[in-house]
Amino acid sequence: MTKEQEKQKQKKKILLASGCAVLAAVGIGTAVFLNMDRGKNGLELEANATVGEMPGVDEETRRKQLQEILDKSKIAFSINTSPMFDNKTGEMNLLLENPSNNAKLITAQIVLAGQEKPIYESKALVPGSYLESVTLDKPLSPGTYDAIVYLNAYDEETQELIGQTGAQIKIISV
Repeated sequence: MTKEQEKQKQKKKILLASGCAVLAAVGIGTAVFLNMDRGKNGLELEANATVGEMPGVDEETRRKQLQEILDKSKIAFSINTSPMFDNKTGEMNLLLENPSNNAKLITAQIVLAGQEKPIYESKALVPGSYLESVTLDKPLSPGTYDAIVYLNAYDEETQELIGQTGAQIKIISV
């Protein structure tokens, strides 16, 4: 191989390497450009949006509004998770409270595990009230019973159902 042929071969290698580098750079640049306005899941981000709080928005007012929305979605209550049922009196110390900060009416139903029919149903409790003891619809033989207390929350003004939650309890019948 002559010197002239070696020089041409090196030039070809340099041109080929340069061409590959240019193609790689164009490919990377295209990929970056195409994905620049997209989030992780391909969601296109608004290019015209300004980052930050909108002028004139009071941060404290916004915080209070968000807290109100959060408070409306929560159901607060307190309950005895191991109430005692007295066979002689038919009463059970449920200690069900609708806290004053709940801002909802609540009702309760107690259903024994594996059964469908409630053994107790309350009327609506206003915020800031509680039931110390309740009388069950059905007597229980001495023993321990697994049960669920279903709590329904209602809007105070419209009395429309907002949601439901539950709590497991163990009733001890003596």
